[in-house]
Amino acid sequence: MRHIEGWRPIPLLALHSEADEWVPVAAIRSFAEALRSRYARLGARPDQVVLTTWPTTGAPAEHAGFGRVANDAKNAQVEFLQGWLLGGGA
Repeated sequence: MRHIEGWRPIPLLALHSEADEWVPVAAIRSFAEALRSRYARLGARPDQVVLTTWPTTGAPAEHAGFGRVANDAKNAQVEFLQGWLLGGGA
């Protein structure tokens, strides 16, 4: 967050477990919202910042990997990348 003012608006997909034991979901939510606000101030599309969460994933400490939602995470990444790289924006 200390460096957010230097962040250049680019499409960003954040994937997170609501039950992460190391990084509270509130932290990624506030980061995503701060980025959206920055993008809007710069005249960029705030919807370039996408946050997808799952209640639990089954990954170790709910942090390392995506456990049983790995396929969902992969699909979210593919959809996001296809939208921005092939479709001109999601």
